[in-house]
Amino acid sequence: MMMHNAEGNRLFYRQAGSGSPVVLLHSSASSGAQWKSTIDGLRARHRVITPDLPGYGGSSIDPEMPVNDLASDAAAIIDLITQIGEPVHLVGHSFGGAVAVKVAMTSGHLVRSLTVFEPAMFHLLRDGADEDRSLYGEIASVEAHLAACAQDDDAAAGMTHFIDYWNGEGTWDRLTDSVRDMYASEIGHVLRDFAADNNEAWSLTEAEAISCPTFAYMGLASHALSQRTTEMLAETIPNAVLTMVAEAAHMGPLTHAHVLAPDMQQHFAEVEAAEGGPACTVTKYAA
Repeated sequence: MMMHNAEGNRLFYRQAGSGSPVVLLHSSASSGAQWKSTIDGLRARHRVITPDLPGYGGSSIDPEMPVNDLASDAAAIIDLITQIGEPVHLVGHSFGGAVAVKVAMTSGHLVRSLTVFEPAMFHLLRDGADEDRSLYGEIASVEAHLAACAQDDDAAAGMTHFIDYWNGEGTWDRLTDSVRDMYASEIGHVLRDFAADNNEAWSLTEAEAISCPTFAYMGLASHALSQRTTEMLAETIPNAVLTMVAEAAHMGPLTHAHVLAPDMQQHFAEVEAAEGGPACTVTKYAA
């Protein structure tokens, strides 16, 4: 299906199942197709909508549009939820998680619950304490390498480093040529995602305004910077639940969908049964 967002771009999305709506937002260099296994675990009780974020998959983006922050990506999702016609359970992974948080902060009435897996809100580290800024330096070096390779017209080298950073050393070498070519073609969009996050300026204090039930996940095998940003958000949002997923890393929504899907479905059922969510911040472990 196709729809026009507020900027006149086209947003492609898929949907499956029936019931209360769940919208899943994917990570950088990906598309809504990354959620296939999660959809299979949710579609029996939910109408699951998986858009391609602007510039990815079947969704277009105006290449002349300046990158100010996450507002344009959030606007596209807000338009989609408005078209759905009722508040949704909003789920986001990595960059999609950052977009989901932005939507919840700016249009909270459209979000029935918020679920994020290691949202890429690295500006919080940049603007944090000394230890946080040190962690930010790590992801800033990934971005710098990516930008340098793009400048040298060597997208494959840049995306090799990016993919291996998030998925583990040697991942790029195990990919087929066609998949490598696909990832290399996304380097401009990935740099745009970095720029959008870098241009965010909101503080954790502002995140306290998120009032919907919130569920944050992080992998126990993830980079410290991803764990830290997830913790920062979970500690700030009132009544948030933080779940640490054993043996999962940053790509947990793909590798551990069998753990996450039933856990999320349970959360959604609790929210719908008791319009309020958890009474306090809780930390738990998922096997």
